[in-house]
Amino acid sequence: MYATRSRSNKTLEATHWNGTSWSQGLPDAARDVFIDAHYTTAAGSLSCRDLHVTASAILTITADTYVKILRNLYQSATSKIIVKNDGNLMLLHKSPVATTAKVQAEKTFPNLQRLDYVFMSSPISGIPVKSLSPGTLDSRFYIYDEGNLSYNVINPNGTLTLPAQGYHVRTPNSFPDLPTSFVIILNTIAGSVNNGIYRKLIQYTNSGFNHLGNPYTATINLHKFFKVNKVHLDAKLFQWSKTNGAQGGSYQLHNYAGQNINATSLGTPFQGFLIQKTANTPPDDIVFTPEMILPSKDFSEPDRFYINLKQQNINIPIGGFCYDVKKFPSFFPDIQFDGPISIPDGANKVILRKDSFHESDSIKVRVDVSISATYTILLIDPSGIFESMPHIYLADNTVGTVHDLKASGYTFTSDPGEFTDRFEIRFEYA
Repeated sequence: MYATRSRSNKTLEATHWNGTSWSQGLPDAARDVFIDAHYTTAAGSLSCRDLHVTASAILTITADTYVKILRNLYQSATSKIIVKNDGNLMLLHKSPVATTAKVQAEKTFPNLQRLDYVFMSSPISGIPVKSLSPGTLDSRFYIYDEGNLSYNVINPNGTLTLPAQGYHVRTPNSFPDLPTSFVIILNTIAGSVNNGIYRKLIQYTNSGFNHLGNPYTATINLHKFFKVNKVHLDAKLFQWSKTNGAQGGSYQLHNYAGQNINATSLGTPFQGFLIQKTANTPPDDIVFTPEMILPSKDFSEPDRFYINLKQQNINIPIGGFCYDVKKFPSFFPDIQFDGPISIPDGANKVILRKDSFHESDSIKVRVDVSISATYTILLIDPSGIFESMPHIYLADNTVGTVHDLKASGYTFTSDPGEFTDRFEIRFEYA
């Protein structure tokens, strides 16, 4: 629960920013803050009870900084808040006053090209979906239909954005053929900034896949999202990746059972994702709450990577595991799971946490497939030491091949069976 007033009997006097200094000292969570002149959080993040942005002041929240509001946000008609990419406007009250948007919210989706699609959500409700990407053709905005297993075209000019709704949006038609950044800027004086608790009905009529997204102007902790909603969900989250052109589209699997969700990349503002409802259960609500908002981003990247297994002509991975080097004191257990791909380290695991790492290490990979088919092993989301590492190899001991997973996935054909000695991950070529 968030405190909404000082524990002291004395109410602290509000502090005003005049463009040069604070009238009553630096802001804190026990007092109200008035932004009476332009302010940027490059000069310092701030916390407060109520935030008032007055006159024609512009409050700019820069990357990796935040404005944390415990109660309500009030703006004059001529003021503005600019939330830059990776900035966080954190509205933490569960039952706040509805706030009309005078916000410019920005998001960068890197490494996209012409004909690429991206999962999106909107931190502002009540504006045309077209606002998410004015340069995208009207016929290239979609919402996923769980019952028909398809993406249905919507009218982006007549459909208004809703909290926590996921959208499938193609890059603008003028986008280049080479990877570049897809920059989203919502500059609006309409709609409402999403804040408070949101409930979104999800269902299982065919596949159970429902398209959601982060409703807030701040990064959310996806581990907490699954913890709150775990009774309704299979422990998986899917993100769209790759191009829709000749290479084909695909989904990236993040397995919560393996604790391998990277909240900093997947829980950011504007991010959409697919979740899967527990099979054969009645429709129910998924809950988003301000308690899921990450308090800050001042933490180091984990030394971690994930491996996914895909079957040919099936976009959604059929399995995956996580390899992690101990770096934090938080609870992060090894998890045993009898799935199609795992690490056979005394038991089949979808997550293995090691005490230390050396480049001479090797990791056996167990693959258990039920049909003869073509499969691909993919390296996903390396972070920490594994992100900077130039090569991560997969050795196929059956055919005598060593393949660099940093360059591309490894494709192979296999008859049905369980293989514990065929594949091995290495960090040195041998």
